[in-house]
Amino acid sequence: MLRRAARSFLRAAEAATPSTTADASKMRVNMTLPHETLFADRVVEQLTVPGSEGVFGVSANHVPVVARMKPGVVSVVSGGRDEKYFVAGGFAFVHRGSRVDITAVDACKVEDLDPAAVKSGVSQYKKAFESATNEVEREKAHIALSVHQAMCYAIGVDPNVAA
Repeated sequence: MLRRAARSFLRAAEAATPSTTADASKMRVNMTLPHETLFADRVVEQLTVPGSEGVFGVSANHVPVVARMKPGVVSVVSGGRDEKYFVAGGFAFVHRGSRVDITAVDACKVEDLDPAAVKSGVSQYKKAFESATNEVEREKAHIALSVHQAMCYAIGVDPNVAA
C-alpha cells in the first residue's frame, strides 16, 4: 500500500516537472466529440474546464488529472484570444508532457448558441419535467433542463425569465 502511494507521488512529481518542449509555457490540446474533432494538437496557453467538482484551470506542466465535466464552458486561450466552447458534459484528460484531451458528448462555440432556442428549450424541459409520469421521463427532462440552463448561463441569459 505504501509503495503504491509512493509511486503515485513520484509520478505526480515527475508530471509537475517542466517539459523540455520548445515552449514550456504552451500545451497541446485535442477536443473531440463522438461525431467530429473540433481541433487536434492545437497549441494553447491555458484552458478553463467545467469540472463536475468545480471549474478549474489548466496550464503547461499541469499535474495529470482525469475529470468529469458538467455542462458548461471550456475556455481556450491561444495567441492572446479566448475562445469559448459550450460542452454538454464529458471528460478532460490532462496528461504528462503538457498534453490535454477534452472529450465531450456534444459541443459548439458559445457564439453559435441561439438565445431564443436555448430559452425555448428551458421552457420545454421544465414542462416535460413537471408532467413526467415516471422516473425515466423525469430524469431525461432533468438532464435536458440542466444542459439548457447551463447554455443560458454560458450566453449570459437568466434561465428563470420566461422566453
